[in-house]
Amino acid sequence: MSLVNTATLPAHLAEAQTYEGYSVRKNSLKVTCLEYRPKDFSQAYVLLTCAFTLVDIHQQAGKMAKETIKALKAGQVQLSNQLGLFSSSPMNIANREMKKLHLSVNNIASESEDGKIVQEMGLDLQKLSELTPRIEAIVMEVLRQIGNSGQSYVFKREQTDEDIDTWQLLTEVRCFDAIYDILKFECLGKAKLSKYGIKEEQIFMMSCFGYAIAKIAKEQVQEFLLLEQMKTFSLIDWLLDKGWEHVSSPEPQDLVIYHHHKSKKIDHAGIYLGNGEVESKPGRMNTRIFKHQAMDVLGLYGTSLIFMRKKG
Repeated sequence: MSLVNTATLPAHLAEAQTYEGYSVRKNSLKVTCLEYRPKDFSQAYVLLTCAFTLVDIHQQAGKMAKETIKALKAGQVQLSNQLGLFSSSPMNIANREMKKLHLSVNNIASESEDGKIVQEMGLDLQKLSELTPRIEAIVMEVLRQIGNSGQSYVFKREQTDEDIDTWQLLTEVRCFDAIYDILKFECLGKAKLSKYGIKEEQIFMMSCFGYAIAKIAKEQVQEFLLLEQMKTFSLIDWLLDKGWEHVSSPEPQDLVIYHHHKSKKIDHAGIYLGNGEVESKPGRMNTRIFKHQAMDVLGLYGTSLIFMRKKG
């Protein structure tokens, strides 16, 4: 594949950095492709940190709930009322997390996982310090939106660990939806895939990849959904074997793949709509579909994107 001159790229992507990258096949062969990356990763860092922080807040709330229920059953503490209810304040946890975030900015260039991602994004200490207040504002606004003005989460002493895990996952989905709303992504409503051979009950647990492939290549989606359950499944291998090819200059109905340009780990996929816009499903346990600028979900989903097209 010949890589295009950046001067010939569509205007809505001409501001991106472009590199000759590669996708890795299961047999370790590298397939050349054109990677698009933003010139400024500030938005990506904000989205990533907001998401990680909100997930951590709800993991802590869930852990506290499990430990409290265990203690109540053992008769060790009496924190619930006569109805067996007790609460956890997400705002209190968030305040602690924000203090940690402010303190950790100076150490962000470390060898930790977060530090490696920030290095991959090329952000310096000054930029991170400037972005922290925005992150704090978004996190607090999300908690206000999903928690009825930030009020405490209420748990019951008879809830099981599985109940708490389900609550946590569903709450995290609501957090991502709230982030998208705050960042003014356009919600296209609930996914409807009946004409693509997908039953309504399948959509809830369908991945972003399944949704995108269903709408681009409906004749291939059922095979994809079966293979996706295999841990050894390689998306790039499958696409290339099924007649897809990397393309440099995207057109509507191309597949957009989000990955980390160093590790090549694939995190997300969507459908290119043209004019720099993408339609995508934000993962499992979510039935809402969003339209957003192609690079606006980087950070949460990798650091660069590539395009693939189905031949014929």
